[in-house]
Amino acid sequence: MFGTLPAAEETFYAIKPIVVALIANALRRLVPEAVTDFATGGIFFGGLILGLFGINELLIMALGALAGMLLFSDRLRAGIAPVLVLVPPALPAVTGHLGEHR
Repeated sequence: MFGTLPAAEETFYAIKPIVVALIANALRRLVPEAVTDFATGGIFFGGLILGLFGINELLIMALGALAGMLLFSDRLRAGIAPVLVLVPPALPAVTGHLGEHR
């Protein structure tokens, strides 16, 4: 069986902190370039908080894209209001299926 050897378990146990360090280093480099103002910082930290709560990554990206469109597109601000009326009733159905980790 895979993963039942003590050497394999120790190897995978040691890899996890390395992966976390690589991701933290990538974030350290990316955040100063990506967060250029208060609005992009809000989108970033909102996505980070949702991710820490275990919300599905695709849903986080969709919500971040919607927030970016609302904040940065003057033409969309006027035209997206009717679409936003449909979002709150649909969220429980979407998050119930996408929020589960397998």
